[in-house]
Amino acid sequence: MSQFLSNIDLTRNQILNFRFQLLASPPSTPLEGMNYQNSTDHLYYIYNGSSWVSFVPNSSLGIANGVATLDSGVKVTPSQLPASSTTIPGIVQLIDSTNSTSLTLAPTANAVKTVSTVANAALPATGGTVSGNLVISGNLTVNGATETINSAVTTLTDPIITLGGATAPVSDDGKDRGVEFRWHNGTVAKVGFFGFDRSTGNLTFIPDATNTSEVMSGTEGTIEANAFKSIVATGTAPFTVASTTLVTNLNSDLLDGMNSATANTASTIVARDASGNFSAGTITATLTGNATTATTATNQSGGTVAATTGSFSGVITSTVANGTAPIVMTSTTKVVNLNADRLDDQDGTYYLNYTNLTNKPTILGKYAANIGDGVATAIVVTHNLGTMDCTWSVRLAASTYDAVYPDMQVIDANSIRLVFGVAPTSGQYRVVVIG
Repeated sequence: MSQFLSNIDLTRNQILNFRFQLLASPPSTPLEGMNYQNSTDHLYYIYNGSSWVSFVPNSSLGIANGVATLDSGVKVTPSQLPASSTTIPGIVQLIDSTNSTSLTLAPTANAVKTVSTVANAALPATGGTVSGNLVISGNLTVNGATETINSAVTTLTDPIITLGGATAPVSDDGKDRGVEFRWHNGTVAKVGFFGFDRSTGNLTFIPDATNTSEVMSGTEGTIEANAFKSIVATGTAPFTVASTTLVTNLNSDLLDGMNSATANTASTIVARDASGNFSAGTITATLTGNATTATTATNQSGGTVAATTGSFSGVITSTVANGTAPIVMTSTTKVVNLNADRLDDQDGTYYLNYTNLTNKPTILGKYAANIGDGVATAIVVTHNLGTMDCTWSVRLAASTYDAVYPDMQVIDANSIRLVFGVAPTSGQYRVVVIG
């Protein structure tokens, strides 16, 4: 067998039909860079200067770049895995005596520290730290007492967050459910809570809360919103209020179940109209004393008014303030010679004003004028009656005063147009509009 005792320079030419040396064990006294194929595991090995390490050709795994994949539970045998001390860049360390179901991250600087294509792999049971990004393609189950997420932004695709366990509880644990949050009021750090209060069954918000075995306590805070809506049926109060303090600007449709009215309407609360008035049926008041046999009447200031057989002589003066009727009458019979300054809260000038009357008759307006100029056949008549609901007539302005019937067109509420076949002479016709 020929031997070469010096280097061979092929000047970038190919070696055709080349084979690695096939040995059952590594060559003795190797030099860095030497390689051979093991006849037992059929893998290729290269000497790195201190030990023999295997390199996996693409043909052995069928995947580009020498990446091993585990599909359908297939295991990569230990002989196909690199040694744990490898320094080859991009190598993921899978260390196991029988299969590749466990994962140990390589301690070397060049080894890849993430796993994305390895099936059936798990972090060591003793725990550890993963630096950089970690992508988990399957489900993640954390069986621990505390889960801490120190991230600036947390995004969840799931639109519903379930609290209180992965399965339905079988008993009442008495614990509240919700969100506990930390905040600072500028002086001291505090813990807030909003969620379901198990003891009351209500949704609650506590800005300064105390957590005692997952039961939150503290003074409820203020909730600010644009509107509150209750869909509870009639018969159940939609709000429960403990305070009797006046709520400013609370505009209620009902008061004690009743509407307000200025008219004499049953089961309503009296409300004054724009003039400060209201209507009522019978007004019942509790009076002190016997009005039938009384000979004197005492006013609020302590004075007396003389009376004889139920009749008063002299002047009766009432000092009651506006808003309370000074006299209550049962009879509707006219009081002769009673001269009142007002009637239904209005003085005499009010009733002299026609515009203040109700159910007043409609007074029609009238417009009349002679028309015709010997030129125009269409004549606009401006009557200014303010209505299009008007009647009109046209007649000769002079004897024999016969009626004529031109075409009439309503222009607007204040004018009409009369159209003649022949232009009327000057002042030939007289038009009358009523409306």
